[in-house]
Amino acid sequence: MNIQFFNTAFSNPALLKAIENSGLYQPEFLLDKEGTLWMSGFLFRKIVNFRLLLFEENFLQLGTYDIQLRKFLKSAVFTEFRPLNRISVKEENLLNQLGFSKTDWLNLIVKTNSVSEIWEKVSDVKKRQIRSSEKYIKVEEAGSEDDVDAFYKILFKLYRQKVRKPLPHYNFFSGFYHHVCGTGYGTILTVKHQDKVIAGMLCSITPGKSMYEWYVVGMDDEYKGKGIYPSVMITWAALEYACNHKIPQFNFMGAGYPEIPYGVRDFKLDFGGELVNVGRYIKSNKPFLFQLGKMYILAREIM
Repeated sequence: MNIQFFNTAFSNPALLKAIENSGLYQPEFLLDKEGTLWMSGFLFRKIVNFRLLLFEENFLQLGTYDIQLRKFLKSAVFTEFRPLNRISVKEENLLNQLGFSKTDWLNLIVKTNSVSEIWEKVSDVKKRQIRSSEKYIKVEEAGSEDDVDAFYKILFKLYRQKVRKPLPHYNFFSGFYHHVCGTGYGTILTVKHQDKVIAGMLCSITPGKSMYEWYVVGMDDEYKGKGIYPSVMITWAALEYACNHKIPQFNFMGAGYPEIPYGVRDFKLDFGGELVNVGRYIKSNKPFLFQLGKMYILAREIM
């Protein structure tokens, strides 16, 4: 399979290798006759055979192979496209022709040209929290399997007690650390207090284009009132990382539905950036099973 032309954050072979052992995702591919990868995504077989396709590249060329694309889309109960950036009118029209319906969905994107430019747009409250936290913590990339394990344990607790959404097995995070970190296509950042991991973030990266917040957690309740703000510091660390590695933008990977209040969006907006209505596009092949899956997804957002 020839994938160098589509070697982006969510289609590079190192990430797909980690996904295979996630216990939640299964990598999906759409190839042309020469075996070149046009598009990759994730299939959730545990959730009524739900295919999720994340894309950041222009995909108009897919219309050239209309029959093959339609066959590909029919193999799942329903397929959802989640653009990572704003798409063009022509691309949206193509999705409409293929039978997709759009739901408004926001992303928050921060331009990461320089640390000083970002700092100017950070809210005064977050600036005070960053200055306070810096006295007590250390920010670094995960340097061992122990760091990854500590990050995952905090994340698992969050998902079990509050988020209540599906979470990949630890094998995914371990595989990401061993196969993706160090390649330029991803990193796992940590915040430590007295050598203990108190926050972490797993990010995918398209070099020279964008850095994506995928999984993030901070032990905010445990450090409340102590002058340490784990979630604030891990977010600031990611923005600094993007600047220092010359990645033009940081994509928060979702800021909710436009007309529904969302505390996570409010938190992210304190770091500046632009809200972009990228939308989500869904095509159903089996209406009854689709409605079952839709109720599940609405109740427990997957990503």
